Amino acid sequence: MLSVFLLSRGEDGNPLACKAMKTRFDSGVRLQISLVENRFDMLDFVTKNADGSFKPYIVKAREAIANSSPESSVYIGCDSLRIKTSKSKTGWAIKYSQVIILHVNSNNGGKLYHETAIIEDVTGKYGDKAALRERLMGEVYRAVELVESIIDVIGDRRLEVHLDINSDPTQKSHAVVTEALGYVKAMTGYDAIIKTPNGDSWASTHAADNLVRR
Repeated sequence: MLSVFLLSRGEDGNPLACKAMKTRFDSGVRLQISLVENRFDMLDFVTKNADGSFKPYIVKAREAIANSSPESSVYIGCDSLRIKTSKSKTGWAIKYSQVIILHVNSNNGGKLYHETAIIEDVTGKYGDKAALRERLMGEVYRAVELVESIIDVIGDRRLEVHLDINSDPTQKSHAVVTEALGYVKAMTGYDAIIKTPNGDSWASTHAADNLVRR
């Protein structure tokens, strides 16, 4: 079980107020338990509200993409950070930031749509391989959900999925490269782009990274 106790920033980057909540994963369906109202709600907390409608930042991204030229490009990214908190039983939480970036005409300005969520790190372990895999694959799962939320408006536009997972075998995140690439390909049909010295996965390593550190 994962506990969602704060959704910290919205599409405009401003803090969002919200209630403490718990989220349970059951057969791929997310059930959210509001600790305040003590009731269950269906929730896809990355892209949708409890009633199944898309969150505002997804709505805005979908509209912008649909109204952009076929020459425009779309980039998906996600990054995460472990933080200390007194709200978690383990004393640790994971902060995720996911982004959708629209590069207008692929040579003009860009538009950024994003959200940040903080969930309880139930492992409470630092440096543990299983805990690291869980956090990194959490980034991958969120990136895939972003793709699924906009895929019907992509059309012939270029779409890239960027992962903050290192191509260097000496780096810890490299341990999930095969699993991450395979998951994205199987779920979306796209070949994800991972982190290299050339900065190829910039939507994750730069855009999402900047947001998650705010």
